[in-house]
Amino acid sequence: QVGTPLRALAWNPTRQEHEDWCDAAGDDLPLFRAGERPRIQPGFALRAANEVLRNHYQLDPWIHTASRIVQRGPLHLGDAVEVRAVPTDKWERKGHQFLTLYVALRNAGHVVMEVHHSAIFRLRPAQP
Repeated sequence: QVGTPLRALAWNPTRQEHEDWCDAAGDDLPLFRAGERPRIQPGFALRAANEVLRNHYQLDPWIHTASRIVQRGPLHLGDAVEVRAVPTDKWERKGHQFLTLYVALRNAGHVVMEVHHSAIFRLRPAQP
């Protein structure tokens, strides 16, 4: 339902998941790798938005179409990240069903990242 907040989720990525993502993205900046609690690479944080889709909906294969990230503060590995989301739009185009979620990643009671995350959640039936 558009406008109805979804259940909050905890997001606790491992260092290995983060490093694997950075390797795949070709990001070798020490900022995202060094120390006990490196900063979380913002592109990796989109996984939290994907987790919202996986944890709230039974979906067939879906397609990420766009994300707009607003970084308001740092996220570090080991932070207690709470993910809150609300569907903000739902529409159909060329037979595909789309949605947009507003996703807020919170740490210590503060929103540190906002994501407007769009996806095709239902593909049109195959044409004969």
